[in-house]
Amino acid sequence: MVWFHFAEIDSGVTMAGQRVFDVLIGGENATRIDIYKEVGGFIAFKWHYIVENLTSTPLVVKLVPVVGKPIICGLENYAVVPLDLATVPSQVMAMQALKESLQIPDRMGWHGDPCAPSTWDSWEGVTCHHSDNGQNLVVTQLFITLFCDFSNVSFLIRDLSSNQLTGSIPDSLGSSNLKVILLNNNQLDGQVPEKLYSIGVHGGIIDLCVIKGFVVYLLCLLALCFGTNKRSLALLLVICPSSYLHFQERFLRRRSPPQPPVKMKYNPRVSSSRRKSRKAHFTAPSSVRRVLMSAPLSADLRNKYNVRSAPVRKDDEVQVVRGTFKGREGKVVQVYRRKWVIHVERITREKVNGATVNVGINPSKVVITKLKLDKDRKALLDRKARGRAADKAKGKFSAEEVAAAAAGAPSPGDRLISSIPPTISPIGPSFFTYLL
Repeated sequence: MVWFHFAEIDSGVTMAGQRVFDVLIGGENATRIDIYKEVGGFIAFKWHYIVENLTSTPLVVKLVPVVGKPIICGLENYAVVPLDLATVPSQVMAMQALKESLQIPDRMGWHGDPCAPSTWDSWEGVTCHHSDNGQNLVVTQLFITLFCDFSNVSFLIRDLSSNQLTGSIPDSLGSSNLKVILLNNNQLDGQVPEKLYSIGVHGGIIDLCVIKGFVVYLLCLLALCFGTNKRSLALLLVICPSSYLHFQERFLRRRSPPQPPVKMKYNPRVSSSRRKSRKAHFTAPSSVRRVLMSAPLSADLRNKYNVRSAPVRKDDEVQVVRGTFKGREGKVVQVYRRKWVIHVERITREKVNGATVNVGINPSKVVITKLKLDKDRKALLDRKARGRAADKAKGKFSAEEVAAAAAGAPSPGDRLISSIPPTISPIGPSFFTYLL
């Protein structure tokens, strides 16, 4: 079943026949719609159509104009699905009682049948399977977080074992009327509340076996029973193997010698504060601004001047290599150092009032294709080229040293090592071999 929702919201349509269109469903003309003729203007109009024998064929809906342009407000598609199996009624009542006692909020989606529909609307954290006779669904596992308040629970026995419960035990659990609490085989963490021991003091039973996340590892089963005829107190402690291993691991870790504190690198110019970082960025000195306002040179300029990058200046020609304006070229008309951007000719936008303004581009997104050279710019390029050549020469052997080594004569480095006093051990050849 397909429901169509229409409304004539155009004030220019004032009479019938000004907007007419056909509704085609599955290639067939289902009806002709004239909204103003049906209900008038600015009034909702609904119409539905039933499609039969639609299995794997896609549903195609078209609005074909007759007079004017078609208009539609909404479309709803409903399909009949087979009824899913229901949960056993007794388990539905039990799950509803559990929901009320645990005070599970409505946002978890615990409404209606706990297991049905099984494909998309079962309760969150509830695992269901088919019953033995295959006529119903049964709840086989719960996976919820133990976050609720137990202070108003009126039951005397609460068995929540083997349900993969997560979270910590609330403090209100000890102030409830529970006599037996079974929380073994879950994924709880945190500490055992002190009020929980009051259940055992008054003759109750606590089972916390196989709970890896607790700080108290030795307490697995505590049964404190008061005799009716004898004033005796029986205390039963059962130490679970898994809990004992966790206790031993924690105990040995505490006995290990303390590790010296790790010294972190500290840079007074770097801060995690957003305010300080922005202040340092926008009040940076000229030496930092010169680096941030630099752009790489093109391949031809790199080969010509032996320089990889240079500060962008007015009248330089650049090409945008990334971003919205990728591929655009032009001359730099302004270097806006206060906002860390440059303005390139013909890269503009229009404001709401119709004015045309330049678009700021970060220098890292452009490549300099032509430099405007003057005396200072030429000196800067020469100085950077000399420094780059000096860096490349570091750690290299000269032609004289290579020729001397080939002839067997001592190189300047060997002569320097031989001149070291005997009290100082020279660095052996193996060290240089390792470095090379």
